[in-house]
Amino acid sequence: MRLYRTKKGNLLENQEKFWLFEKGWDELINRNDLYGYLVNAVSGHKEVSALEAAHLMEQDLLAPIGSQEVWAAGVTYLRSRDARMEESKESGGASFYDKVYAAERPELFFKSQPHRVAAIISTPSR
Repeated sequence: MRLYRTKKGNLLENQEKFWLFEKGWDELINRNDLYGYLVNAVSGHKEVSALEAAHLMEQDLLAPIGSQEVWAAGVTYLRSRDARMEESKESGGASFYDKVYAAERPELFFKSQPHRVAAIISTPSR
């Protein structure tokens, strides 16, 4: 199951069939048991052809984010930590990244406001 946000609504792909949900993204994804809701709700929503779905994904795709900010946790790779430490040497913040990498629980970092997030458009592999 895949869910896409498009200019025309939220597009659900399941078992090579497609449905268009016109609810707002935030309202849709913030539901309890989203998977169960989507499985049960397809009967009440507009089914679209694979051709129309491909057009929506190619021409009208939006980033999968509504009004929420984007945050990240910690430093993922040792190599990334080392690069960030090197970049931060002059400012005196180099040890900060080492502490984050070795922390018992991850630090959270603000990454973006929702209107600055871009959709990466690529052809889905099948």
